Amino acid sequence: MATNYEFLNEKLTNYKKFIRESGGTPDKCDELDKYSVDVFLAFGASSLVPLKKTSGNVDLAITKTVEHFGLRDEEAIKSKLGRYYNFLCDFLNTA
Repeated sequence: MATNYEFLNEKLTNYKKFIRESGGTPDKCDELDKYSVDVFLAFGASSLVPLKKTSGNVDLAITKTVEHFGLRDEEAIKSKLGRYYNFLCDFLNTA
């Protein structure tokens, strides 16, 4: 069975691949490739969890991610981003 770190590292790797495949601009994707699990957790704890607590969702983070990385503005992409972000919030709230 994978440790929490290994599991999160796999999720982060998949997230990075998803961003790249969803039209992310190369320079922004290269920047994202440098992020570690610790950065991913810090993003969740400092941005996603408070956002979800105040608004009840992570929609603003999804919109900002699409804009920041230059992703295709498609419902399937936004939905998957939402799943990643909600997963991270749930993980942090149960860890």
